[in-house]
Amino acid sequence: MLRFSSNIEYFSSKPPTTAPLIWLDTLCCPASDGWGKQKAIEKIPIVYRRAKHVLVLDAGLMAYEAAPQDVPEQFARVFTSSWMRRLWTLQEAALANSLYFQFSDKSISILDLCNTLEMESKSSMRYRVIYLDFIKEFLGIYAYFVASDDISQVLSHLEDALGYRSASVLTDEPLCISTLLSLDLEAILAVAPKEDRMRKVWDLVALKHGGIPSKIIFFDQPRIKVPGYGWAPQSFLEMGRGIHDLHLRLARWDAPQLALITPKGLHVRYPGFIVTVIDTYEDSKPRNPLPGFQQTSESYSK
Repeated sequence: MLRFSSNIEYFSSKPPTTAPLIWLDTLCCPASDGWGKQKAIEKIPIVYRRAKHVLVLDAGLMAYEAAPQDVPEQFARVFTSSWMRRLWTLQEAALANSLYFQFSDKSISILDLCNTLEMESKSSMRYRVIYLDFIKEFLGIYAYFVASDDISQVLSHLEDALGYRSASVLTDEPLCISTLLSLDLEAILAVAPKEDRMRKVWDLVALKHGGIPSKIIFFDQPRIKVPGYGWAPQSFLEMGRGIHDLHLRLARWDAPQLALITPKGLHVRYPGFIVTVIDTYEDSKPRNPLPGFQQTSESYSK
């Protein structure tokens, strides 16, 4: 089956002699909300997983020939393309068994690019310097369906990949996240109104992994404005714009224990001190020598 969605993807489970079928999102997925659109979205992951090849058509890439470019330049053009900045395309690439990018003269396999770069890096210092950066971007696409029970690592990886992507319809983000994290997509689609879908994502993540990393209460991103979910970020798309160091994303998700979602909010447990305020000093004099007058707190700001 040949699949399109602003990019072209191939899907084939029949003998080569059978004419390929074509999937076009704008035709096969209804634009209007309803039962048809919900069922089409539920089936999209199946289309991608069973695709024999996925061919990406991006206007920026197709404006250049691949032949005159060396491997690092081809890699750089792929990972700086507009296709790599859209939300839906991440799950398309992550689910694909074989991913190709179309240039003006030919299509190139992302796996072949990666393998070639690895071979060249063994004999060229010029390639070796940039190899790890490109591999990091490569793993940003393909590391979702590797079995992992480390929720901190899973969410850190998701944040890293979604931090600089965008979506024309913000309520689509929970749908893409559910696919990438292997959550119950049908349960998220059933949530109404759509704005509450992100709450369902956090509920399913906590259910699957036994909780939420407790450090989430210290994040500075916009939170869900619903009682009991004031701790939950509204979106992963906004996390890359926070004030935290990008190199500390894994560390900021890492926590010695998981927090539990309760009807009253997120239940976390941290060490602390109990401070007892006494009414008098040892000389029995009152703490405030002028009762009724407001005490001015000391300021240590510079």
